[in-house]
Amino acid sequence: MANFNGSEYLAEALDSILSQSYRDFECIVVDDGSTDASPRIIQEYAAKHPEHIRPLLQRENRGQGVGFNVGVAAARGALVAFVDSDDLWMPHKLERVQEMAERHPDAAFYCHNLFLHMNGAPTERRFRELMAGGDVFGHVKRTGWFPLFVPTSGLVFRKDVLDKVLPIPDAFRTCADGYLTRTSMLYGRVEVTDECWGYYRKHDGNQVFGNAGHNAMRQRYTMLLPALNAYYARQKIDFRFPIPAPWELLYLIHEQRIQRLKSRFSPRRIVRKLLS
Repeated sequence: MANFNGSEYLAEALDSILSQSYRDFECIVVDDGSTDASPRIIQEYAAKHPEHIRPLLQRENRGQGVGFNVGVAAARGALVAFVDSDDLWMPHKLERVQEMAERHPDAAFYCHNLFLHMNGAPTERRFRELMAGGDVFGHVKRTGWFPLFVPTSGLVFRKDVLDKVLPIPDAFRTCADGYLTRTSMLYGRVEVTDECWGYYRKHDGNQVFGNAGHNAMRQRYTMLLPALNAYYARQKIDFRFPIPAPWELLYLIHEQRIQRLKSRFSPRRIVRKLLS
């Protein structure tokens, strides 16, 4: 768990982890320089549950990607399950994950669906209607399709696979799971289940889901895809995600609302200004 100023929901998230029916786990909580009550809450839980809670309190806020890097480096288990500090796990989540991993030990990572937690209450609405699984990277190479996965709290990775793809670049202050899934998929099948073993909490403070200030197209084309292509190049993988030309990109990240753009400035300056 990488947490930053998540004190409002942090205790409930930690309680859901501690309630697991599968008991052979460690919960590494990386606090990313929080200025709210998070460090105190984490330390209190660690004091009460030293056999399960391992606190790593960072002085400086450096973003989710760095938090994941720090946490995974400290992890001692063969599997690494991620959870956001505002989400919830069902009590049987780790038990089901262990069963899935025993059936499919060669998978690169495992995904389960999540129910949405909305307006302060759990619902039976699923986060994903369609789950990507199997030889995902093989399909991507054949078609150029950009795969979508469940968010952080529904993802579990083999530790040896994470060791091949880390570190996540520092630029991923949010959406670091997007880098992990689309690099890890190079190293094996993706095993999925549509069963929901946790809850994704929707609230006013969400960084991505339902956040009008988050531009998914901007994040994908200006940060995620270049980072993925750089990783594929380092691994000598003969595949690159296509990145649109500047004018096409401008059209995409503004959700096709631009019909015409006239200016006395050069096109290069316009694109650079609007992408900044």
